[in-house]
Amino acid sequence: MNKSLIKRMKEERFSRVSIDLFSGPGGLCTGFKWAGILPLVAVEWTDTTVETYSVTHNAEVFELFEQVLSAYKDQLEKWVLGGIGGEGDPKTQWASHIITVNDKETECNVCSIDEYIIECQQRGIEGQLGTPFQWTYPSGGKGKRIQLKGKMI
Repeated sequence: MNKSLIKRMKEERFSRVSIDLFSGPGGLCTGFKWAGILPLVAVEWTDTTVETYSVTHNAEVFELFEQVLSAYKDQLEKWVLGGIGGEGDPKTQWASHIITVNDKETECNVCSIDEYIIECQQRGIEGQLGTPFQWTYPSGGKGKRIQLKGKMI
C-alpha cells in the first residue's frame, strides 16, 4: 500500500479503504466515512455528478483513480481501439490498423493503432480519466452496460 495513503489513514483514523462504484453524488461515501472507512476510489461517469461528489467529499479520490488508471491507459486504449489484449485470436481478431474518413467523406486514411493514439494526443483530444474516451450509458442501458465514445480523427 502507498506510504502516503497509510499516513493519511492513520492521521484521519480510518481503519479500512473502499471503492465507491457508481458513486453518484456521494451518499454512500458519507456512510463509509462515518463508519471509519476511507473512500479510496470513486467511479462515476457524468461530469456534473463528479463535480458534486468532489465538492461534497474529496476531489483527491478522483485524482488518485486517474493516477492508478494511468499505468493501464495505453493497454486500455489499445483494447478499446483494436481488441488488443482481449479475448480472441491475436492473429485474426485483434486489429493493428484503423481506417478513418475525413469530415467531407472524400478521403480515407489508414494508420496503425499506435499512430492513431499519438495523433489523438497531439490534437489534444481528451476524454475521461486521462483517456481519449468518454464513458456513457446507452439508451435504456443505465445500470446494465456502458459504452465508450471517442472522437474520430
